[in-house]
Amino acid sequence: MSSLNKTIVEHSVKVWDKSCTINLQSIKSGFPSLFSKDAFDLTIGKDNFFPSNVKILDIGCGAGTVSFCALDKIKDKSNDSYVLATDFSPKMIESVDQVIKNEKLLNIEAKVMDGQNLNEIKDNSFDYAYSVFGLIFFKDRSKGFNEIYRVLKPNGTICISSYCKGVPFDQTFTTVLKKYTTETDLPYHHSVLSLSDKDKFKKEMELAGFKNIYIHQSTHTMELPSADMFIKSPVFDSIIALVPIDRHQEFKDDIVEFIKSTWPDLKLPTSFYFGIDSNNNNNNTNCGLTFQGACKSLPLAYQSFISNSNGSDITQQQLVLYVTSGVYNATENTLTSIGSSGSNIGILNIESNQNNTSNSSVIFNGFNYNLPMFSFSTKTSQLSTIVMNNIQFVNSSFLISSSIPLQLNISNCKFENVSSNAGLFYLDTSPYYLGAAIVLENSVIENIELSVGSSFFSLTNYTVYLDNVFISNITGSFTMYNCNATITNSIFNEITSDKSPISSFGSDLLIKSSSFSSNVANVGGAISFELLGSLSNSLSVQMTNFTNNYASSYGGSVFLSNTQKLVEFLNCNFVNNSGESQGGAINAFNLNNLCINTCQFINNNSPTGGAIYFNKVITNMVDSQVSNNNAIKDGGAFYVLNSNITMNSVSFANNVAQEFGDNVDCISSSIDIHYSSLSGNYSGFYCPFGGCLISGLDFTSGLCPGQNETSSQSHNNSDSNSSSNEAERNSNRKKLIIVIVCSIVGGILVLGVIALIISCLRKNQINKIDESRYLLNS
Repeated sequence: MSSLNKTIVEHSVKVWDKSCTINLQSIKSGFPSLFSKDAFDLTIGKDNFFPSNVKILDIGCGAGTVSFCALDKIKDKSNDSYVLATDFSPKMIESVDQVIKNEKLLNIEAKVMDGQNLNEIKDNSFDYAYSVFGLIFFKDRSKGFNEIYRVLKPNGTICISSYCKGVPFDQTFTTVLKKYTTETDLPYHHSVLSLSDKDKFKKEMELAGFKNIYIHQSTHTMELPSADMFIKSPVFDSIIALVPIDRHQEFKDDIVEFIKSTWPDLKLPTSFYFGIDSNNNNNNTNCGLTFQGACKSLPLAYQSFISNSNGSDITQQQLVLYVTSGVYNATENTLTSIGSSGSNIGILNIESNQNNTSNSSVIFNGFNYNLPMFSFSTKTSQLSTIVMNNIQFVNSSFLISSSIPLQLNISNCKFENVSSNAGLFYLDTSPYYLGAAIVLENSVIENIELSVGSSFFSLTNYTVYLDNVFISNITGSFTMYNCNATITNSIFNEITSDKSPISSFGSDLLIKSSSFSSNVANVGGAISFELLGSLSNSLSVQMTNFTNNYASSYGGSVFLSNTQKLVEFLNCNFVNNSGESQGGAINAFNLNNLCINTCQFINNNSPTGGAIYFNKVITNMVDSQVSNNNAIKDGGAFYVLNSNITMNSVSFANNVAQEFGDNVDCISSSIDIHYSSLSGNYSGFYCPFGGCLISGLDFTSGLCPGQNETSSQSHNNSDSNSSSNEAERNSNRKKLIIVIVCSIVGGILVLGVIALIISCLRKNQINKIDESRYLLNS
């Protein structure tokens, strides 16, 4: 192997490792899954499932699109069916494995393997094998075909995908690259398009021993937002590595020119790069084309861009502003004219020219309502993209306000030291415009003081994705209306709001691997999840900690209301939270499907319902611990009103109510308890009006007094009767009440409980893969 070729191979692994995040993001767009669907439609039939005890191999799995789709196609996962995802990139396998562990997926495994040498796999092991845009990049494709043939069972099925002729990828890069290197031994032994020759494709498979070969052409349109995205595609990142780094920009420009001249009808956005330096006094309208001639401000760079675009449609162009270290004040850098002519810029990218992203010295200062950083005014509603990377925003509010749909990507940024009447971002678009999205990752938001009722983010009809975001010492809320949001690996700390740190109205929300601590709100100390109009939405909170949160009214950590869809908490911890009215950790109202699985509720307190307050809720609670919670009045652990609760393997210990029901105060509800335990204080269950059905009680110390009281009585008696009623209740606490309900009503109750259990089990056992695909494909 030549030294250059060896370098390419080593680089290729690193490139695919690095491109893991890019692949995950592209999978979220749903594009790769379309080809996966084609593969399954061709091999097992459209809308069909794999047979029982099936073994499936994914070669070159990347971020796992085919593997997860295949798992979803296995209808019966209770048998020995199995999916093995393989890739030579450790990072790719790490990402797949993380999804498997996080979602607790069964029947699937991810391993680092080279598809040209599958020596860990025995002969005749798999029924189906797939390599969707994988094998075509192998150095020795014949080894790949031979290995797949070896590990497939007799009469097994293989599906390989390749690019078709007519796409600009291969011709573009191989032609332009000749200008930059004389080396002909490119990263891939074959052109990636060579299998578009149907005869060649079939011949290579026949040489490996395959028979009954069918070749099908499938077409899907992939939209790339810029020329940069085209040439940064992980497929060709290894080829770009052959170009000297000081000629990368020249190479990019040549790529764009070649595409425009070869395929004149192909609309591929063009990138313009402008340097900005606050210390440079260059006010020339043609500034920024070099760093020596950098523009002094953002508006000057924008005007230079308009001038250099030569009147062409700027919706097909990208403006990249490389900003040099320095302070950029709002008085000189507000951009309020974007789109005023009726056309939106395609992509606006603002980023520091520093390599150090951990502590940017590019500071934007003093933006506000009168001096916003961006203000979009347009006659159309065409989607625009804004990218901000490695920028520090100080004493700046009202950074972006837009009623047109935007794609906003913010990474490695810091927002701090703001005192204002307005928040940071106000993005409100119509639900009829698709594609509006905000991605905020690896960023910090702290020391923000806003006026009462303000939101530091206010988003309407957006797809929202937060990852690795630290938010601390804020007065205000992150508010979403009719959004679809995913929040992962993020910290919400010391946020004070008259709403809730996260206020969700009519939005679908997924929160994973995050923490909420020392937050203060009126309703829901950490999260409020409420209905908007007649819509019904879902909430999933997984592997998240809630600690020392406080609500001045309902739900010390979480307030939930009015949804018919699934609301679930998986592997969550609620510790030391308090609510001044109802529910120290959670207040739940009018929910049809609340599932609490493997959670801990410890040391929470509230006057009513020390841990959870249930009102008109159907709940299934499994494998959870409820201990040391306290209620000043009733329900040391739970207060249950007009609800149906099923508990399996729930441990109660040392919960205390100052008045009634150390563990549960139950009114007009049914509670079905199995495999659960009580320890410490056995004060038990309290039913003041005799209107509760307690079934499946598998401990002997649970007491449910109060049969002499009627359901028509108020739970809180007047002062004149409180002493006598309290004496009566204390007397009744020594009695065990068995409530007899007619068989028809009992049947209805049991059926309701069974339906809920089935719903929750289906979520845990079947829809897990839907969750993982949602994370990757949404």
